Amino acid sequence: MKKLLVIGLTALIATMTSCKRNDGTKVEFDSPKEGMEYKSPINMVVRFSNNATKIEFVKIKVYRKSNPTSILYNYDKEINTKEHAIGEQFEVNVSQKTELILEYETGQKIQVKGAHKFYVIP
Repeated sequence: MKKLLVIGLTALIATMTSCKRNDGTKVEFDSPKEGMEYKSPINMVVRFSNNATKIEFVKIKVYRKSNPTSILYNYDKEINTKEHAIGEQFEVNVSQKTELILEYETGQKIQVKGAHKFYVIP
């Protein structure tokens, strides 16, 4: 079971990028970026846009790769607009370099999903 979870998570991270298009929704992360290192507080800077239709919702969560059940950052809003931007900060206390996973989901009937990893350092 654990091996299957690791394989599934690895496949998800390998196939998703920080900018995906599906229903026309474009997701652009300025921070945090894939594979980069950050010190706390971490800036969450992201734009969602869709020229054709309104985006119904935006969900983002960040967690330690070693502990996916402990959410460090959670954003979950119904927005119903064609454009939405987030500019927030969140704290992460670490004593050593720690890998974090960022997952996002947005859209309408067709959802755009993705994930990437980044690191936080003391």
